[in-house]
Amino acid sequence: MSSEAEVYTAACLCKAVQIEVAGPPKFSVNCHCSQCRRALSASYANLVGFPFDAIKVTQGEDKLVSYSTGREERLSCAICSAKVFARLHHLNHSAVYQEMFTNPNHGPDGKIGEAFKPTAHIFYTSGTVNVTDGLPKFINLPTAFGGSGEQVEEVYHK
Repeated sequence: MSSEAEVYTAACLCKAVQIEVAGPPKFSVNCHCSQCRRALSASYANLVGFPFDAIKVTQGEDKLVSYSTGREERLSCAICSAKVFARLHHLNHSAVYQEMFTNPNHGPDGKIGEAFKPTAHIFYTSGTVNVTDGLPKFINLPTAFGGSGEQVEEVYHK
């Protein structure tokens, strides 16, 4: 099976909402923006990007609730409140939250599929923690995403 034909699956915690994602990821990043941090109550969000039309809700569309800031729309399960995916209008893509994938399963063994491994940190200076993983740390976005491409050191937050 070619990577273009692969279908990945993701679900909320209670599995009431399930999605399929067609094709390989277009990007995988760790986002440190205040919106992601606050929405997830975490230091950053692991976002795996796909074209808008690559995501199909296969179960529980009536259980999805949406919150939109205008730039992005986050879709969560109305039952367990888990965020499943987001429509990132400013990047013209959707993003599935890395930890929500059920195939490939990124959980029990701590391994992430090669195509799903993050390649950069975005909005790093907006964050609050240093991540020393050797990945590029962008002030906003890489130039390929329409950002400045400006980077900072890993140990930025003092």
